This record gives sequence, C-alpha cells and structure tokens, in this order.
Amino acid sequence: MTDEKKMILSMLKDGKISEDQAVKLLEALGENNNSEKSSMASDDESIVGKIAGTVERIIKEATIGISKINVEGISEYLGSGIQKNTARFEKVYSIPALESDVTSISIKNKNCHVNISVWNQPLIECRAKIKYDETMLAESFDFVRTNKENGIVFIKTGDEKGYAYMADLEIYIPRRRFQSIVISGLMGTIQVKDTIADSLRVDTDNGSVFLKGIIVDDFGINAINSKVEVLDVAGKNGSIVTVNGAIACSGLYLDEIKVATTNGGIQVHDVTGAVKVIDTVTTNGSINIDLIDYIKPVKADITNKNRYSSKVRLSNKFTNTIRQDSTIYAYTEHYVENKDHLLIKAETRNGSIVID
Repeated sequence: MTDEKKMILSMLKDGKISEDQAVKLLEALGENNNSEKSSMASDDESIVGKIAGTVERIIKEATIGISKINVEGISEYLGSGIQKNTARFEKVYSIPALESDVTSISIKNKNCHVNISVWNQPLIECRAKIKYDETMLAESFDFVRTNKENGIVFIKTGDEKGYAYMADLEIYIPRRRFQSIVISGLMGTIQVKDTIADSLRVDTDNGSVFLKGIIVDDFGINAINSKVEVLDVAGKNGSIVTVNGAIACSGLYLDEIKVATTNGGIQVHDVTGAVKVIDTVTTNGSINIDLIDYIKPVKADITNKNRYSSKVRLSNKFTNTIRQDSTIYAYTEHYVENKDHLLIKAETRNGSIVID
C-alpha cells in the first residue's frame, strides 16, 4: 500500500474525512497513477497537488470547515516518502513511577515498534532506537517526549516532524497493577507481555498486535490492516475488532471474549474452563474454534448468513443440532439450560465455521 493510501485511511479513521470523501480521494489517486508516468519527483508533486485539490473541493461540497483537514500536513506527509532516515542513535528515558504517584500509562508511537515488558524497578524506562533524516533534524531534537500529569505517564513520538524519523521503543514498567494502559500506533508492531492492569486499550493501523501473559479486568483491541495475536490472557472481558486482519487467540482465562473482523480468519485454541462466552463474527473469512480438551457442556449458536458460500462443520461432541433458517443451534451431551456451560456464538457471511 502506498503512503498516499495509508494517509487517506488514517484521515478516515481520525474522522477528518467521511467514507465518501475517502472513496473520492482514492479514485483521484488511482486516476493520477494511471495518467502520470514521469519521474519520482514529478509523481510526488502531481499526487500531492491532486489530493490537496480534491480535498479542498470535497470540503466545499460538503460544507465542512477547512480547519478539520490539514492540507499542508498531507503534502508534507506524502513528500516524506522520498526521505531516508540514515542517521541513528539510542537514548534512554527514565520516569519515576512509585505506586502512589503513577497509576496509568499512555503511549503513542508512529512508524515503528513498541515492546512493553515488566521489571522489578520503581521506574518506567523507555529505551529508544532512533533513526532520522540528518538533513532535516539534529541528534538534539526531542524525538521522544515524556511527561507525567495527574498520575499518568505519557510517552509520545511523531507529534512534530514525525515524517523525518522513526523510533523503536523498548519500554519497561514496574511489575504491579496499573489502572489503565493505553497504546496507539501507526505502521508498526505493538507487543505487551506480563503486565497487570484494570484496563488495557490498543489501537493500531497497518501494524500488528501481540499480547501475552496479561492479567487485566477488561481489554480492547481495535486494528486496521493488522494481525492480532493474544496468548495466555486472564481477566474478565476482552474485545478484538479488526478491519482486514487475522485474529488468533489461545489459552484464554476470560469470562467473555468478543472477536470480530471483516476480511480475515479467526482462530480460538486451548479454550480453558474459565471461559463462559466466545462471540465471533467475520464477514469474509473462516472461524476455527478448538474444543478438543474442553470438558464442560457447550451450546453453540452458529449463523451462516449466506448458506451457498459458507460451510459449517461441528465436532461429534455435539449430539443435538437444530436448524432455524440460517442459524444452527448445537448442544453437547449433558448440556442443561441455566447451568454452568460454555456459550459459543459464531457468525460468517462468506466463509466457513469449524468447531472441533
């Protein structure tokens, strides 16, 4: 995917343009790509001019204030595609994080990776590996910004001249419970291991998310064009929503997990007895749920919206099945309503559902 298309998707997610406007921008970009076959410099100038002009026209047609879209920022972002980050160095940022002083963490990164681990120190330490364009920035530039306010530690990159540098962040946090951990990223991986929190939120575009060994009351992941993998997570409730991305979950110790994707597969393995509800939805993709070692009774509500393009296969553990229109209700032996059991909800339109 080109930088121009990524920028349009980012603007759509941030609410700066509507879906219709994004479509027009993508169409304009496609027309430009078909008609302009000159040098790299002329291509960049033509694309920037085309998109900037189209954005202004759309704003006028929709009577949206010009303040909502930074056309100069678009041009700056697109022009950054020809920059090369050749200079590099490493820097460590340390923030005191006593339990009485720090309750939450907020991390925002752009174009690179975020890895979060725990350690036995009363500090939050951010080890940044920085690559930058030395024709635009100097090593003294404030690449990573940290501050502490109202019990929240903020770690940010890319707020200013983010197109001219990249920063991989290795972050170590105290081994204790936090009220909230919030992470957002653009075009990079996000990994979180062994942390404890009341709430965990992860948002990413064009990257990947990996959670392992987390203890959390409630977690939510929202991703676009991203793969999500969740392993050995314990707590109460979890939610994973992706657009154009596969989702894999294994070893969950949650009361309830909700998983949804538009274009991608869903895999749920090693379901533990702690899980009460597994709710899965995909539009164009398969759903695979592994119950091989599960011993409690199970009820499954399975919906295949398009019976001609989707298939359902159930384990022989299900001894009773009832079909009503596009939904199949399946029950394992010893299932009794209102008694301890696992409820599985699985829905697809163009794909398969397999429960083994």
